[in-house]
Formats: sequence, structure tokens, C-alpha cells
Amino acid sequence: MGFRVRNLPQTSTRASSLRWRKAALTPKEAAEFADAIQSGRHLKDVGPDGPHYLPLPPKLPRVVQFAGRAEPSVLVARGVGYSLDATVQRAKEKREPLLTPHGFFRELKHGDAGSALRFLREFGPLHWTQGNLSAADWIHLDDFWARQARFVAVYKLWHALRDGDEAIAEGWEWIRSNHSATRLPGEPDLGRKPQQTPLPAKRAGMTPVAVPMPWSVNEQMLQLLSVLAYGEDRLWDGMARIDSHSSGHQLKRALAVALIQHEITWHTRDVQTVWQIEDDGRHVRYSPERHVKGLWAAMWELLAAETRSGHCWRYCKECGKPFYPVQVNSECCTPEEQSLWSKRQWARNHRASAKENQA
Repeated sequence: MGFRVRNLPQTSTRASSLRWRKAALTPKEAAEFADAIQSGRHLKDVGPDGPHYLPLPPKLPRVVQFAGRAEPSVLVARGVGYSLDATVQRAKEKREPLLTPHGFFRELKHGDAGSALRFLREFGPLHWTQGNLSAADWIHLDDFWARQARFVAVYKLWHALRDGDEAIAEGWEWIRSNHSATRLPGEPDLGRKPQQTPLPAKRAGMTPVAVPMPWSVNEQMLQLLSVLAYGEDRLWDGMARIDSHSSGHQLKRALAVALIQHEITWHTRDVQTVWQIEDDGRHVRYSPERHVKGLWAAMWELLAAETRSGHCWRYCKECGKPFYPVQVNSECCTPEEQSLWSKRQWARNHRASAKENQA
């Protein structure tokens, strides 16, 4: 556990200007690959370690079934580079979250090969696993979809925090129903920490809990919640106040807030803070800048940054469309729909108040 230094002047930490590469896929290739993946016919079965192609071969199969993987894998070439910052800025100017990688990824139709390939064309893979050593890379779709399910789980809880207890309960129910889909091979489950030391045989498969799922919480675990939070430097009063007298809604909200924090922290663990030099000849300053190395970590950074600004994208309460709000308290994507929603809210509240008075 680290230590904290408080009461120091705050400094803003700049996000790194990540340049990423899209996948070089033509519309024709994407359609052919999607058809091969969906049908599952004539896929070449290969061992867990191959094949490796350098550079991209023109005639060898590019959709294969790796041994031990639940979904096919696609070989994609590196395409053109783009600036993530510029892409996100343009999307915010147009108020269109689906023009960002994290918005598009959240809204993908889970398991649909065509949607996955479109994401690769628009934004590139979540990781280029070969670094700069290869002209192409294998994209394993089971890993891709597990990450998407995990991302959706956290975003559901984040959006639910704006909408109240019922939405939070629905978010947790979605996670419970789709928990297995969020599992990433080699990584801890949602809310769990990586195992640092080998466990005895009788406890094999168990990993330490950071944030428990609400359906697994018992009296003993309630007493440990604040201890768990302290052990991870998650010193948040909301968790410390949870005990056996807390309502189910209070528990689910506190766990949702804590799980979002835990997942952001875990998936940005490889992001580095570099102190950049600012020298005007008279004054030398050092400013912190976040260096993100891949699109997967960058999307979690974007989620965290948008929660801090208050302008995180959301769904219109009238039409359901995702949008970036002009104002922090905007609930709808246009002024007209905001006005209509406000009038309907007033009418609902008025009817509810009248019914209470009659009772």
C-alpha cells in the first residue's frame, strides 16, 4: 500500500496524444471475413502458437480457429495512423459519442462479427500485440468480446448512477446474468485482484476480492468492505459507511462506485506518468502527462476523464440516442426534447404529489 500526500496545490495532468493505427481492411474483406466467422465453415484449425506471418501474406488464410480459443481469429494488417485526441474532439464538437472508440465500443452488438470488423476499420484493435515488430497481427475475437462485455458492464453502472436506485439494480442484474462473458483469460474477474502468491491446492482458483458482487455479500464481508477499500487505497467514505444496517440500494450504489474505480485503475495500470519540461528561458517547470500505450487503456482513460469533467456522454431520456451534453445537467440531446422531458417530469411529479395528498 502506498501513502498519500494531501493539501498540496493541485496540478492538472494532461492526457497523452495517442496515435494509433487502424486495421487495413477493405469493405469487401470485412464482409468476407464476417461471413466466414458467422458461418464457421472451412476455417483452418491451427495450434495455439501459430501461424505467424511477416509481412502479411496475400494468399494464406486470414480467418482461422486457434486451438483452445472459443472464437475465430482474424489477421489484420496495420493501416493508417490517426490521433485519438483529434478524433474525440471532433466527436464532442458534433456531440456524437459513436464517433469515439469508447462510445462505439460500448454500443457494439455483442458477438456480431461485422460490428467487430467495423470497429477495427474505424479505430484499430484494442492492442497491437506484436508492437512495431510486425506488419500484421492476429485479433482474437473471444478476447475482443470479453473486453467489450466488461466495458459494457462498467458503463452500465456508470450511466445507472445518474438514474437512481432502480437503474443501478438493473445494471447489477445485467452483470450477474452476463458475468461469465466478462471473464478475460489470464486476468482477474470483475472486482477481483490478481493473485500475487501461489495458493494452497485446496484454495486453488480463488483470488482476492477488491470489490464484491452484491449477490455474494454476507455479514462477514460487510465488516471487511472498508478494510478492503483501505488496502487498495480506495479511501472513500461511502464504502466505510456500509454496514449491516445499510439498505440494499445503499450497498449496490456503493459497490457500483467502487467497482468503476477498481476497473479503471486495473485497466490503466500500464499507463505511465511522465514529467514534461516547460522551459521559457527564465522559468523551468515540470508538468505531469499521461502516456497511454494502447487503445484499450486509452478508452478507460477517456471514461475517467469524462466523469471528472461532468460531460460524459449519456442517453437521451426522450429518444434514447447517445449524445454529448452541452451542459452538465442536460438529460436530452436537443433543447426541444429537453423541454418536452422536463414538462413530462413535472407532470409525473405533480400526479405523484397529488396522489400522496389524497392518501
